[in-house]
Amino acid sequence: MNFVRPDCSAKTACCLADGATIICAMMAPSMFSLLCADRSGKGVGLVVPTLLTWPGSGIVHDTKGENWTLTAGWRAGFGRVLLFDPTNAASAAYNPLLEVRRGEWEVRDVQNIADVLVDPEGALERRNH
Repeated sequence: MNFVRPDCSAKTACCLADGATIICAMMAPSMFSLLCADRSGKGVGLVVPTLLTWPGSGIVHDTKGENWTLTAGWRAGFGRVLLFDPTNAASAAYNPLLEVRRGEWEVRDVQNIADVLVDPEGALERRNH
């Protein structure tokens, strides 16, 4: 690939292009969603460059662990980096029950947690606690 140094003064994104290859990094503090076909270059084209250049926090749904492997070491230079993977014993942990407020909101908080974790009837919007 033969990329030319881009003008990254844009407030939203900085992109490099070489023929059919495009690599972008998000430059603005905003949320984005990326939906593309398998093997279409989402990771190397946008996710990894953004994680390597964005100094702020980020949450990445990374089912294969590829983005974590490629960027966690570099991102650790910006601040604390956590891997949350409930199937991995070495993962960071989160116990939602620790968020339950004691007292008048206790039952409602536990019901909310249960609704998030399980919807046995498949009809959450029809139920009324």
